[in-house]
Amino acid sequence: MTERVISLIDMDCFYCQVEARLNPSLDGRPMAVIQYNQWKGGGIIAVNYEARDKGVIRSMRGDDAKKHCPEIILVSVPTVREKADLTRYRDAGREVLAVLCRFSNCVQRASVDEAYIDLTKAVEERMKSLSQFSPDKWKSTFVVGYSTNSSNDEGERKNGFRAWLEDSDSLKNTASLKLAVGALIVEEIRETVLSETGFKCSAGIAHNKILAKLACGLHKPNRQTILPLECVLELYKTLPVKKIKNLGGKLGDNVVEKLGCKTMSDLLKFTEKELQAKYDEKAGSWLYNIARGLDNEPVTARLLSKSIGCCKNFPGRAALNKTKDVHHWINKLAEELSERLLEDEVMNKRRANLLTVSMHLEINKKDNASSKSVVLSSYEVDKIFIVAEQALRKVCKVDPSIDNWYPPIKHLGLSAGKFSNSSNKILKFFKLSENSNLNSTKTNCNTDNAAPISENENKSSFFERMFQRDVSDSNKKLNMVPDFSKHDLYVDSEDSQSSMVKAVNENRESPDESQKDNIKRKLFNLENDDNELEHIDGKKTETDSKKYFVIEQSAVNLNEKNVEKKNTLTNFLNQQVKQEEEWIKPEELFPDISQIDDDLLSALPLSYRNKVMKLKESFDRDLNTKEHGVINNIAVSNGEKLSSESLSAGNSSFKCEECGEIVEDYELHQDMHVAIKLDKELNSIPQVVNRTSSSTINDKDKKRKLKSCGKKKNSDNTKKMKSIDMFFKK
Repeated sequence: MTERVISLIDMDCFYCQVEARLNPSLDGRPMAVIQYNQWKGGGIIAVNYEARDKGVIRSMRGDDAKKHCPEIILVSVPTVREKADLTRYRDAGREVLAVLCRFSNCVQRASVDEAYIDLTKAVEERMKSLSQFSPDKWKSTFVVGYSTNSSNDEGERKNGFRAWLEDSDSLKNTASLKLAVGALIVEEIRETVLSETGFKCSAGIAHNKILAKLACGLHKPNRQTILPLECVLELYKTLPVKKIKNLGGKLGDNVVEKLGCKTMSDLLKFTEKELQAKYDEKAGSWLYNIARGLDNEPVTARLLSKSIGCCKNFPGRAALNKTKDVHHWINKLAEELSERLLEDEVMNKRRANLLTVSMHLEINKKDNASSKSVVLSSYEVDKIFIVAEQALRKVCKVDPSIDNWYPPIKHLGLSAGKFSNSSNKILKFFKLSENSNLNSTKTNCNTDNAAPISENENKSSFFERMFQRDVSDSNKKLNMVPDFSKHDLYVDSEDSQSSMVKAVNENRESPDESQKDNIKRKLFNLENDDNELEHIDGKKTETDSKKYFVIEQSAVNLNEKNVEKKNTLTNFLNQQVKQEEEWIKPEELFPDISQIDDDLLSALPLSYRNKVMKLKESFDRDLNTKEHGVINNIAVSNGEKLSSESLSAGNSSFKCEECGEIVEDYELHQDMHVAIKLDKELNSIPQVVNRTSSSTINDKDKKRKLKSCGKKKNSDNTKKMKSIDMFFKK
């Protein structure tokens, strides 16, 4: 239990020191930092030691402080959004942490002005080279048990430290030697902090975190204290139970009331089994050990806080009970939280995933604390406001007739936590794509042998123009379209029944190196001329120096075994689906689904982008913030849907007069209706035949004669027409 050397560094009246550094004229004068609320002079949140010597304490109001110390200077905290802004103090705390990290690799930030340091390794290294021990090297070190607590008399300090060295046989005791060397290192740390930041600090040195914190507060300001394990019991004789860390709340109250322990030494009379019987096994063992000064809690190397939050108190008549007031303060807190989270994301490359709404409600003239936690999916102020307001409504009742919230809210706070590093997930995604998706592209697409595109193939149809719209200057992007041509071919089958064949262009257009961030894929439309197509028998053929994957599919009574044998488009896409199953989930790539990077999204495969957009639509529906109409694909048989991003290039929404859907791009949505009408007029087929189905077409449908290889076909072998929508199916 004496192997470790732990120190707690605590900045002395930190807020006052920060203000004095900004205004050197305040140095050495009685001063207090107050909140922006000027009622009775403002609430004091920090007091320097010059004012404390005059009787000013932190719980006073400004007017009361002036009664005790008329010359006191009251400095107000900066205000933003009608509440205190602590940014300058947080920044100063980061300066101190930067210095501490130079002395140890294990520094744990406890608060804006406190940090634990594990000096065990540094002490072991220093002990190898340390030969002489001169008490003069420890310029401000006290030892518990060898000086009066809370006394800063310099003569008593020197005599007490020398006496401790003598009792430790000139530091032949290993545990005492480690503490002495640790105290020497802390002296150097405090000097460095003062010289580089201008801030004074106190410190405690012991074998664990709890004892180090106790020792730190015994001799302030600008001093440090060693607490040897053999002196703990002497300190515990006068130390109240609630002064110990983790005993300041309900557990400490229970120990005082249930066990009758006023000081920590009173716990020594209980055995471990007795304490475990009165509490649970874990709490009982902890109480037994801490009563003897033993604790194994490690110093966790953490420079960042586990949560980021802001809050506001509404005492007395200021309690919130009207919708306008509640919404006002939720919005103010959401603005501050959003700003701090965005700053934290830039500095620390992490994102919070959990939002906690805390509140104190006035019930029967008593304050009742409560909290609700919800998923934090966006840093936008509006999104934070919505989820926070919904969480608050689960606790409070709202009477819309009189606009009254009950119970009244006396404290409201928002905090974000459960941070995760999203940058690693993005790197993981692209690493997976490099190994799997790109290899798949090489297997299925022969880009090296790509043939030039003829004028006929480069003609743009109506649907091509719809998908080939230029990207606007505002970097709004449309979904990319699969890079294969679509054209129906008709050939004879052995049973004299008509077959439908689809040729897929083997060649894919390689993106230009200068345009990797703005890739556009185009659909190649082949001229609908049956005479230029050669006879195809379900094999890979070459026509006009163009290679195709040929897919033959019988329209009636198609055998499933024959389908598996053929290199069909369905098999090709199924291979893609299997590979897509190995991709990471969209939630990992986009932790904040409401803030999708358009440039990154445009570089993703079409099917993966559809998953991302469907996830975003589901999120928006859950929040009830925006009504999204479900845009049905023209392929009714499969019930597929187009990506909402491919139909939207703006943020405003309009209601379609024809179908009643709420759409974002009204003009593009109307083009879709025109396309459907054109398709029906050209083909006169109300239903689309599924590629894998063998159902027959209604007798009332119009039929057209088909030609293949320049020969007329029997009227009985009428082609079952496919509408253009089948080409948009996966």
